[in-house]
Amino acid sequence: MKIRTQLLVLGLAAIVLILVLGGLSVYAKRKVDVALQANTLLTTVLRHHGEADMMHDALRGDVYEAILAGVNDDTAHIQEVKEALNKSPIAL
Repeated sequence: MKIRTQLLVLGLAAIVLILVLGGLSVYAKRKVDVALQANTLLTTVLRHHGEADMMHDALRGDVYEAILAGVNDDTAHIQEVKEALNKSPIAL
């Protein structure tokens, strides 16, 4: 084989290799993007679940306080519970 032919074949092989590597990198980037979007969604879902759990616990505590105030027939405590419920972010 002539040197010119060898250089031409080597150059074409290098171009093909560069195209293959470029295609693989684009494919890998897309896979990483999908994984990152899934991770972001999961993080958001977990954060919202945690916030809902905290609000549930706060509401349960307020209900417990209201029951105690009602059982003890403590007018001052009942008023405090009403004020706390009105200030609550989950007030109805």
